Amino acid sequence: MQKCRCFIKVLINDKEVSRTGVRTLSSDFTIRFGEIFNVQIVQWPLNIKLQVFESGAFNNMIAEVFLPIPDTRMTSDVVELEEIDFSSDHKRSYNHSAVGCGYTVELGEGDSVKHVTPLTSGSIVSSVAWGVGDDNRPLIPPESLNPQDIKMQHRYDALSALGAGGVIDIEKLSNWINDARLDPNDPVNANIIHSVKMLRGGDGNQSHIPDFFRLEQLQEEFNFVTDDDLALSKRFKMIEYRQKEIPEFRNIKFVPCQEKEIQDDIFKAYELRKQKEQEGLVSADMDPHRAAVAKFLGKVRQQVMARFLAAQHQFSLEDVVNEEAVPNIGLLGGNILKLAEPRRPLRPQRKERKTVTAQNLAGLDVNILINIERAFDIPVRSSAISSESGSSQTTQNIVRPFVEVLFQQNKKQTSTTEGPNPNWNEEIAMPFKAPNNDYSSTNLQSVNDLIYLNLFDEVLIDMLQDNRESASTVHRRVERRWLGSIQIPFSTIYFQGKVTYNLLLLLCFDSRLLKQF
Repeated sequence: MQKCRCFIKVLINDKEVSRTGVRTLSSDFTIRFGEIFNVQIVQWPLNIKLQVFESGAFNNMIAEVFLPIPDTRMTSDVVELEEIDFSSDHKRSYNHSAVGCGYTVELGEGDSVKHVTPLTSGSIVSSVAWGVGDDNRPLIPPESLNPQDIKMQHRYDALSALGAGGVIDIEKLSNWINDARLDPNDPVNANIIHSVKMLRGGDGNQSHIPDFFRLEQLQEEFNFVTDDDLALSKRFKMIEYRQKEIPEFRNIKFVPCQEKEIQDDIFKAYELRKQKEQEGLVSADMDPHRAAVAKFLGKVRQQVMARFLAAQHQFSLEDVVNEEAVPNIGLLGGNILKLAEPRRPLRPQRKERKTVTAQNLAGLDVNILINIERAFDIPVRSSAISSESGSSQTTQNIVRPFVEVLFQQNKKQTSTTEGPNPNWNEEIAMPFKAPNNDYSSTNLQSVNDLIYLNLFDEVLIDMLQDNRESASTVHRRVERRWLGSIQIPFSTIYFQGKVTYNLLLLLCFDSRLLKQF
């Protein structure tokens, strides 16, 4: 008995509105559901029924019970439970000694044998009533929509008779038109009669129902342009190519709103590239078999690239949510052990940066970090020997070096220090912009930009003509004298990730200029 599990469906106008939970048959052959369903309706119901099902791998309906539609005075505060009997003629047999149902069996012995066909039967205790509102009035549909009025409305209103799905179904609509016998001279029925004429054959009686189903009946009326005009639209083609992530269009952020604002030769580069690819696949000296294989490999390559681009749009949780990992016992134990490790402030350990995929770089600020530490043995300049009052004196040898970094039309420099052995230890962040804002591996490998490191000497020249004004006036000119430079290709930094240089600058000057240093 514990294997027998049942539930009940509640249907209004042959549509399921709710169902009970699955319950097990008790030892006294009863099932207690104890559930109340609140259903809001806007029209008077045609029928209310309950369907009893036996739960299992396949739900089997045992019986169907119709409940009476309550009177308008029957509300939830005065209704009483009513017992309704039911029986079912479905057949059930067992391998053991159980009788089953739906099959004729013999009861008794000898002359008192009786042929009995047991049926599955029982009773349902339920009630149906109207709800009560806050003003103590029953929540019932308008009185004009009683069952008789609904039947009359179904005769003249296809939507109420067939429903929204029935109106779209051409076969049901055609059958309803034949049964309703609509007046063809009534202007109200003009649209429906026109639909009937479209479905009729040449004799006016045969109905031709198409075998296909059209989801949007009026789709053609909402097509503002034809398919040919859409195919010739340059703006739509740009949007389509950008969505397919074609290299020439995938980084276009703004598409003009009007066709005249788009250049006529914007697709020329893409067409030339496609033509070169086709010509590169097949050469003139290839036999037909090799040419067919080359074309097939080209199609396979395009499919692989399409799948690769689709995989780039699949984000993981780490790509979307940037948060620290939830601490566990292992992490806490590791942090405790770090407290006992020797600390070396003068030699800190570099923390590894989180790897960022190329698909997440679009729209972000990307910088190249350049750390300039120090320099050795920079040549000093020697000031000119001046003669005053027949005596000569030489000022102190000095140099004021600084490093200037140039990359992609951006320029930054370190601070200016004094002496031939400066120690800058500064980090310069140079902005990097990929061509077409495309940070894919293929595009980054094609970047040919160079990083220029220029060493200058800053010279301060006093512009005062009269030394008597030096105590109250400062007038100087700042000059930059180039000492040397190096060039670092971007491709070297990209492939190696980190580059450390100990560079030797070869400073070559004219012999006349060397006298000033």
